Amino acid sequence: MEHQRPATRRQLITGETALSAVQDAAARAALRESGERSLFDAGAGSESPYLVRFSRPAMASDFQLFFVAGQGDPEAAMAALEVVDEVETQLTVYRETSEILEINRRAADESIVVEPRLFALLEQAMDLFRETGGAYDITSGPLSRAWGFARRAGDIPSARALDAARKR
Repeated sequence: MEHQRPATRRQLITGETALSAVQDAAARAALRESGERSLFDAGAGSESPYLVRFSRPAMASDFQLFFVAGQGDPEAAMAALEVVDEVETQLTVYRETSEILEINRRAADESIVVEPRLFALLEQAMDLFRETGGAYDITSGPLSRAWGFARRAGDIPSARALDAARKR
């Protein structure tokens, strides 16, 4: 018999339960293909390994890392999630202390030293803008505000509001 996890109503509605089931099945398939077994498997003869999940909400998403029990490095998982927090702290437009808001405030008037990892990310965003003919645009903040995404309340903007946002 397969191990069943209890699910909350929210997990069912948002599809988290289905996603978890698919991820569990993929992990089992990968183990079967490799022929490996874990000391932490669900039981003798069971093909259902226990998965350990590390997660953290950030950037309006839920970042998740899964390991087959006994085969992952919890310290590495936590370090990876700390990087997610650091990136969010740098890039968020919802905190007045974020590095990206400071750049936006001052860059038109003076030179600014930018943390190397953030600078590399901004360069990559510019490359993607060029490679996609402008379809990927990191400067979409004015459009997000026009559509109400910044307030987390969708709105249909007027043609004039969209035009003004595009010009910014």
